[in-house]
Amino acid sequence: MIVKSKLVLVVWLYCMTTAAAFMATPFGGVQELCKKTSTTRLYRVDPKTLPLPWPKEEKALKWVIDYVSESEYPSIKRTARKMQRQLDGKVNYKTKFFVDAEFFNRVLSMWSRRGHPDCAKHCERIVAKMEEMYKDGSCGVCPETQHYNTILKAWSKTRSVEGAQNVQKWLTKMWEMSEEEGSKVTPNIASYVTAVLAWDNAASPDRGKRADEILEDYRARHKEPPHVFLASAVVSTWAGLKEGPGKAQLLVDELWKCYEQEKGIGYTPDIGLYTAWMKTWSKLEQEDSGEKAEAVLREVWRQNEIHGGIKGRMGYLYLYPSGHSYSTVIEAWARSGHPDATENCMRLWEEVWARREKGNAGLTVDDYMIHAIMDAFAKSKKPEAGPRMEEILRLMWDKYRRGNDLTMEPSAQTYAKVAMCYKNGGAPDADKHMARLKKEMKHYWPKLEDFPE
Repeated sequence: MIVKSKLVLVVWLYCMTTAAAFMATPFGGVQELCKKTSTTRLYRVDPKTLPLPWPKEEKALKWVIDYVSESEYPSIKRTARKMQRQLDGKVNYKTKFFVDAEFFNRVLSMWSRRGHPDCAKHCERIVAKMEEMYKDGSCGVCPETQHYNTILKAWSKTRSVEGAQNVQKWLTKMWEMSEEEGSKVTPNIASYVTAVLAWDNAASPDRGKRADEILEDYRARHKEPPHVFLASAVVSTWAGLKEGPGKAQLLVDELWKCYEQEKGIGYTPDIGLYTAWMKTWSKLEQEDSGEKAEAVLREVWRQNEIHGGIKGRMGYLYLYPSGHSYSTVIEAWARSGHPDATENCMRLWEEVWARREKGNAGLTVDDYMIHAIMDAFAKSKKPEAGPRMEEILRLMWDKYRRGNDLTMEPSAQTYAKVAMCYKNGGAPDADKHMARLKKEMKHYWPKLEDFPE
């Protein structure tokens, strides 16, 4: 009887403690429940942000529903219907939308990733409405840097000069807003990276010069060297231009000086920056492009041995060649037009497998790498090109079906490239092999009538 009474007392105390914690924080229990049981990222609640009081939340949510419902995209309209069910009281706490900063960020992202100028304008309207609702007190969410970064991303995705110019205009406007009292907007690394890549996406002839202007603006305002992410974006933008490799060398040297001065892991050359450097050689398509790109790859291995990879957060090796690094060098050889391009591609291909067998599992092999090799053989016009590349095609199927390398799944493009190797090789039975490959391709992709371009 005494034991039973103690158990009842413990349960009563637990219930009272839980109830007190729930009452101390408005909707705190609901917030934690959503955080733990949510299955969709849009529904998650920022643990640092409390849900707004119900009247404000409903008013802001209703405006979002009305705006989203007018979208021409079915997936966005479906989200509007889910929100409407919440207003109608037909959802439980698991699938509830809380109007906070993250909620608006998710709403904006539904348009920002689509790459149409009208979608970028939608993002601008939503952020403008956020400002209006915050000022008149109908919504407690103040637009932050992440929301304006979504506008930058939306314009960058349009892949146009107009989009890149609008990104720079918004970047300037963000700095003007940062000077206002109580503003939560300050351009960060992501803002500048997006601004640089906007010119890269636009493929403008003066994209390199524009990237340098943005980089210098970052230096002037932040009074510090460029972050490695920004440096990588600038180098990527210079790819395909004659001055690209030289610009990459200067930025790499600058960041190594920062490493010696112990400025931090964000100011240390990483594999992303070195791979972008390799890309500058690949896109030049010169006869020595493959040799120069491979020299950069060997420099990465050398620095890796000296510095032990430069371990960062979670033990990640910031200076460790990846499968993409090797793919970029192979692509450089394939585009170079060098007489020994095919042999060098196969040498690097064998090196990747040899390193993988020694335990370097980070060197992934995917269709990007394999297609680059096939392009090199197709350009070589050698009679053995077709049979050798078909061997790789069979290896891809074998690895994929065994589940050893899911990244090696062949595509219709793979069949098209093998067929091109047979055609350019000039073998007497080339037509027969191409017909056989086309029949096999249609077995896997019945809707395709011919090889994709």
